[in-house]
Amino acid sequence: MTEPERFRETLLFGKPDKIPFRPGDPRESTLEMWHKQGLPENMDWKDYVKEKIGVEPALVESLPEMKKANVWIKYDMIPWFEEKVVEEKENSLVVQDWKGNICEISNKYDVSYLRCPRDFVTRKWISCPVNNRDDWEAIKIRYNPDFPGRIPENIAELGKNLENRNYIIGFTFPGPFWQMREWIKAESLLMLFIEDPDFVKEMVEFWKNYISRLLEKVLPYLNTDYVHISEDIAFKEKSML
Repeated sequence: MTEPERFRETLLFGKPDKIPFRPGDPRESTLEMWHKQGLPENMDWKDYVKEKIGVEPALVESLPEMKKANVWIKYDMIPWFEEKVVEEKENSLVVQDWKGNICEISNKYDVSYLRCPRDFVTRKWISCPVNNRDDWEAIKIRYNPDFPGRIPENIAELGKNLENRNYIIGFTFPGPFWQMREWIKAESLLMLFIEDPDFVKEMVEFWKNYISRLLEKVLPYLNTDYVHISEDIAFKEKSML
């Protein structure tokens, strides 16, 4: 069974010959604890785990040509908000992250930890970038699907290089609830479902159309059955091909 066949069989509740194994990366403090618990310092943690549980590495991990076939989609806002320290306190920092959130974090960390989640950073949310309709109209401008740099310039060449692949490639993007939570504080978003459901629907529709448009710019160049963009695909948090 090939890797794509195995992956599809697993997702569709079929009968794969084995289950794909794709663990996420640990945070800094987690990895530190693993080393204290027996993970050798000079060994990659994935190799160690695979050796212990007796699984083979995914095919894609052993293919150096994947570096040449780097197909990606940049769905983040462009431009980012300025990352900065708003206020320094005795034991904490009030910062603005790249998404426009204002929050308070321990001064053990800096604002870059909110951009790259290298560790578990507890934060106190003060405000998010969307608090009203005017904020919403302003932030929508940062999600232009046709902005340069959203997809590789040589997507046609990359797609051709991937025509005969026997491994999975994929794109990861937030689902609508997760993304709305990034724009509006979670509590405020939940209240909005009750107080202004039409606003929620508008944001969901915007995100669906935005992600769909990005996928439409890439998928036709790839050798895949998933070239038709539907609401189902647009609402998935991961689209694996």
